[in-house]
Amino acid sequence: MLQRITALYGVAFLIPYLLQAQLPPIGQWREHLPYRQVQQVAATSNKVWAATPFSIFSVDISDNSIERYSKLNSLSETGISAIGAAAESNELVIAYANSHIDVLNEGAVTSIHALKNSTHPGNKTVYSIFVHHQQAFLCTGLGIVVLDLARNEVKDTWIIGHNGEAVPVRSLTINSHFFYAATDQGLKKAPVSGNNLADFRNWELVYAGEVKQVGSLNGQLITWRNDSVYMDARFLYKGAIRNIHVSENKILVSETSRVVVLSNTIENTIPGSAPRQAIIKDNAYWIADSLAGLIKFSNGAFTSYLPNAPAGIATGAMQAVRSVLQVASGSESIFTFSNNSWTTTQLDSFPNINTLTIDPTDNSVWAGSFGGGLAHMHPDRSITIYKQGSAIRPAYFDAGSYRVSGLAFDKDRHLWITNSGANQVLVVKKADGSWRTFTIPFVFPENTVSQIITDDLNQKWMVLPNGHGLVCFNHGPSVDNPADDQWKRYLSGAGNGNLPDNNVLCLAKDRNNIIWVGTTRGMGVIQCAQDVFSSKGCDAVLPVVQRDNFAGYLFRDEQVQCITVDGANRKWVGTRNGVWLISADAEKTIYRFTETNSPLLSNDVKQIAIDPVTGEVFFATARGICSFRSTATETSDTAKNVLVFPNPVPPGYSGAIAIRGIANNATVKITELDGRLLYQTRALGGQAIWNGKNYRGHTIATGVYLVLVSTDTHQEKLAAKIVFVSK
Repeated sequence: MLQRITALYGVAFLIPYLLQAQLPPIGQWREHLPYRQVQQVAATSNKVWAATPFSIFSVDISDNSIERYSKLNSLSETGISAIGAAAESNELVIAYANSHIDVLNEGAVTSIHALKNSTHPGNKTVYSIFVHHQQAFLCTGLGIVVLDLARNEVKDTWIIGHNGEAVPVRSLTINSHFFYAATDQGLKKAPVSGNNLADFRNWELVYAGEVKQVGSLNGQLITWRNDSVYMDARFLYKGAIRNIHVSENKILVSETSRVVVLSNTIENTIPGSAPRQAIIKDNAYWIADSLAGLIKFSNGAFTSYLPNAPAGIATGAMQAVRSVLQVASGSESIFTFSNNSWTTTQLDSFPNINTLTIDPTDNSVWAGSFGGGLAHMHPDRSITIYKQGSAIRPAYFDAGSYRVSGLAFDKDRHLWITNSGANQVLVVKKADGSWRTFTIPFVFPENTVSQIITDDLNQKWMVLPNGHGLVCFNHGPSVDNPADDQWKRYLSGAGNGNLPDNNVLCLAKDRNNIIWVGTTRGMGVIQCAQDVFSSKGCDAVLPVVQRDNFAGYLFRDEQVQCITVDGANRKWVGTRNGVWLISADAEKTIYRFTETNSPLLSNDVKQIAIDPVTGEVFFATARGICSFRSTATETSDTAKNVLVFPNPVPPGYSGAIAIRGIANNATVKITELDGRLLYQTRALGGQAIWNGKNYRGHTIATGVYLVLVSTDTHQEKLAAKIVFVSK
């Protein structure tokens, strides 16, 4: 699909989009990594490769098709530090931020662990990769690591500091039978045919002083020193340089907002948004741009290649309603995922968007900025900002900072807002449009407050971050009558609330009105919210869960960063050590995902959101967003709109068959047309799962089968038919 947009380059141009894969089967993953921030570009015989700080994509030169590569489909890691292309063999050498190395060849990946696992002390970051005659020279913080691409192994390591110490090598080239290395100590050279280049004494200092990059052009040495480009010893160009690259007998200088093409003089300038590197391939300029993606400039026209993806990683809240996911970026953007496509809404001068919620009246989005106030994104795409002259007030110690840190609607459709740092930190925008403010009657530093949720009793629960506990507020029958307001603070210790720790990080309410509290030392559960303000009170309990064959307190000493409840009342729990799915009663672990046992991009899970319709679970991690198609969806009270997927079931299909749109815990039977029972299960939330086998574990034959659904009232109804094609 081709879509015309206005480029950041100042001209109209075409963007070939490769849409994200459709909804994955149950039990499968997909990534939602940002691909706009292209930092490096390289070319093999038929492809141009673009590297972002997170992952890689390629453009096939023959048909302009885009293919994305990530941990979910081929690569070993997430987080790219450098790439280098071996044009002769069509191999791409990939270095990751953790110093792991992959060699990608026609979709197959060979991993090289030697540098990552090296016990050598010091900086093992790979800054650049120079490929020559089936050898890849990794320029690292230690020196130069030589890879033999024929054997896919480390061949040698050259540590070339003045006295044999490690020195960062920024780039390497070959010119007139010599290696030239740009180092932090200066430009050094050694003969290509020399012996024992691991001995620093075999490297000659050409001149001292930091050299940022080096290249070769027709037997002449090209260097970038300070803010200037030199050809041998001759000054050639000066500017706001980000990168230099020699390609097709040209020197391509990437500056802040343009690419300058040099030979002996300036031949051309190409405008850009934020170019980071450029190459020439098939008479076209290919530019890695950290704001606009991968740009092709040919015959005076720009083309941007940009996989459909969010514009960045997410550090703020996420919420999914009716298969539309809204993501607070943590910057000035909100990312929206709908119909398998990502879009970005930019809110200029509205920084640090950290919280959002969906208005139940019209599905519009309310967003909170930690500094810029409150924004309402109306259905007509207009935006209203609330700060000066509104009930949203600045921090009492910073008159220019309007800090909205939590948003939640209650059952009366009042919007509750935590206004961190203000004198009155709790604000409500009532359904009738009027506002009220409240003062929390407890002392806590700088009036800092964050997440807010509402329970089934219309009570409000608020986090007092940085070790100051949790507050519950009940405003009574009327929001406008302060005389019946009640407040309770939860801290650690029996009688004080019994939280596992005072440092509360997150909250969630489950389908039984139980409040789940995540702290830096595990989880507390408030099971009696109706008794919070009664004479008997309601302390948190610390449940015991079976985990790794041992029973223990729930997430004892884990930093619980987010909790989300699925359609079956199970809890997805994100920590700094991965993500868990625990049963509704918290007695057992159903899943535990880490970056080593699953495609989870990072163990540091910041936020979790669940699509209530499909059961897809989205994880915002420190390295980007990924998702997992789970088994539970929102419940349905009837079986009128049951959806079976896939249907018909194709030959050879071995995945799960989802039966969606039924009541929670309903009994689901699969029968033959004559009523003979083949399989029986229970629904999780609004969805049941069948593996296509009968109760003996045998795959069923081609035919039409009935789906019968019954609830606890034992009323059994025909809900759907499944066509099964086994051959």
